[in-house]
Order: sequence, then C-alpha cells, then structure tokens
Amino acid sequence: MQTGKRLEPVLQPIFFGGSPVVAWTDMKVVAGEETVLYVTTAPAGTWTNVIFCRMNPETTENNWSNKWNQTSDLEYDGTNNLYTIAEEAWEKGDGSWSQYIPSAPADPEITLTFADMIIVGQSYTIDAILTDAPATAILQYSVKEPGSGSYSVLEGNTFTPNAEGTYSIKVEAIDGSDVLASVEKHTTAVVKPEEITIKVQIPEGLSSWDASAGVYFYVWPLDPAFVSTSLESDNWYSYTFNTDDIFPLNFIVVNGASWEAITPEGGTASDSRRQSVDMVNIVASGCYVMANGSEIEGDGNSWKKVLNPAECPDPGTSTGLLQNRQEPLFTIENRVLNIELEEAVMIRIYNLGGQMVDTQFTNRYSRLLGQGTYILHIGDTATKAIVF
Repeated sequence: MQTGKRLEPVLQPIFFGGSPVVAWTDMKVVAGEETVLYVTTAPAGTWTNVIFCRMNPETTENNWSNKWNQTSDLEYDGTNNLYTIAEEAWEKGDGSWSQYIPSAPADPEITLTFADMIIVGQSYTIDAILTDAPATAILQYSVKEPGSGSYSVLEGNTFTPNAEGTYSIKVEAIDGSDVLASVEKHTTAVVKPEEITIKVQIPEGLSSWDASAGVYFYVWPLDPAFVSTSLESDNWYSYTFNTDDIFPLNFIVVNGASWEAITPEGGTASDSRRQSVDMVNIVASGCYVMANGSEIEGDGNSWKKVLNPAECPDPGTSTGLLQNRQEPLFTIENRVLNIELEEAVMIRIYNLGGQMVDTQFTNRYSRLLGQGTYILHIGDTATKAIVF
C-alpha cells in the first residue's frame, strides 16, 4: 500500500446545521451484512443535516476539492439512521431514510473433509474448519468403530482404523459446556492387499470388438496408464497390480494400446465402441465376463461393454501351449508344475522380474510354485506359465 493514499473507506459524510457548524467523519464497511453498508459515528454536539460524499482514494484529506460526487443536502430527523442511495444516483440523486436493523449473526458451521474409503492400519487426519463461531469455541473429534454403539473422543484429530467396516466420524464445536454445531461423516475401512489380480473373459462375437488389436487395461491415475494383459485359456485376460503403485484400483478394458489405437479414422475414441464401462474403487482381486452394452445409437455411453462379475477359473489349474507335439509341454495341478519329456533337456524357470527360480537338466520335473506368472525355458522353447 502506498503512503499518502487511502483504499478504504472512500465514503465520507459531512455533518452541518448545528454545533459544530461543519464536521467531516470517516465511514467503515459493516461486517456480516448481505449488502455493502458503511457506518460512521456522528460528531459530538448537535446537527440537523448531512451530506454523503465519495472521496478520491488517491488523496488523504476530506474536503470539497477531493470529492468525486455527493448526495443532496439531507435532513436528519433524529430517528431514522440508515440512508439508502438509489442505484446510480450519486450526483444529488434520490435516496430514502429508514431504521437500521442489524442482520442476525450467522450460525456456527463446521466444514468436514474426509475420504470415503480408508485403509486399515494407516493413520488419518480429520480436516475440519469452523466458521462464524466465538473465539473461545474449540473443535472436538470423535470416532465410532464398526460394531460399536457409541463414539470415542479422540485426543487430537488423527486416528488409525484397526479393522474393516464402516467408521463414523463426528466433529463438534464446543464452547464451554455448549455444543454450537456438529457434523458427521461415514467412511469405509478396507484391508489393502499386496496385489490385485483382475481377470476378464472376452467371449467371441462381441460387437465392434477385435481382440487381435490387443486387450489392455487402462488404469488411472497409473503412469503409464495402458498395461498389456496376459492371455490365458478360454479367452481370459489378466493382469496383477502391485497395490504400492495404485490402490484402490480404477480401470477400463480397452481394445488397443492407446486411445489413438481405438479411435476410428475421422472420429473420436468415444465413437469406437471398443472399451468397457469404468470400474472404480476396486479393492480386491476379481474376475469379470465382458458383455455388450445396450447398443443404442446416440444414447451417450450406453454402448460401452459391461463387465459382469463372474467365478474365476479353477485355482491351481493351467495347461501349457502345444509346441508341435501331441502333448502339452507342461501341466499345472494344484500349483504344482509338471514337465514330462521323452529326452532330458535344460529346464530354466524365471519370474516376471527376470530372477531365476530354478534350473535342472532332466526329462521329468516337478515343483510347487506360488501364485503368479513365470517364463519357462524348456530346451530351445520358451513359453509362459500362469499359476492361479
């Protein structure tokens, strides 16, 4: 702010017609009113008239040379104390006197911000803001745990959920023994797994769908957002997400590795009909079967493929790909990998991280594997094994 200038207030009255004969006073904005009001204290003495002036804010002195415009000479009757100037009538225009009645003070209000979903074992801060309350008021935070019939007052505004279920959070504004305001919020606590495996079966014959373009999960806010799925038997496609990278999981199944890949020439991605509906806040592994949407032309996103929850393939069962043989290269039963060959070859097993799990030179191999995806090198052939 520059010295020698006044930014507020710029509305000044001059009182006259009494003793003292003429007196300027300052006016200030009245807080808490819906319309802009200015207030001043009349000078000591007696007076019968007043003029309200808008002053040049670039100046510091109240005088006639520094005014922009003014009301006409107004008479004060000693009762009405609110003068309302008509719109755009500053230059000696119309106005009216009335009795000023202060607006009722606003009720105290608490604004509570908290997530709809929380994770068991993590600490959370309850953010709340109190407005229109006396300075002596404080906020008190309470939590009701799943299955509990009552709230427990917290020492501060943080807590850690220790079990799954619905938690109720309450924040109260307290002044002495009075509760001025109260607000509640419900949130769901979930256990965060180490991984989430999503499997989607895409039946043959879906409209506008060509699996040869590749089946991908578009995941947000993961970067990169497009992840390539693994093809399993019976047109099941899967991907395992590390929950340290994303949790909860939001995904769409798309028929391509990018939005450009599924955009028809001259159209937009929304024209392609090669994506599923949005799947949001997924907190556990699951399996889905894709189906057509309602397929109504011009009906928004009704054409998007539906993902119906389904039973997952039998755990622990998989079959190796045929490699110009009458028999598969391997089988997996109850998570046990079995390889039977006519002649001994070098067998090497790697996980997806490139780490070697085992290596042997044999024609009969058996090993219990954990759930996951493995790369098998059997002689001079490389193939993939998925253990459910």
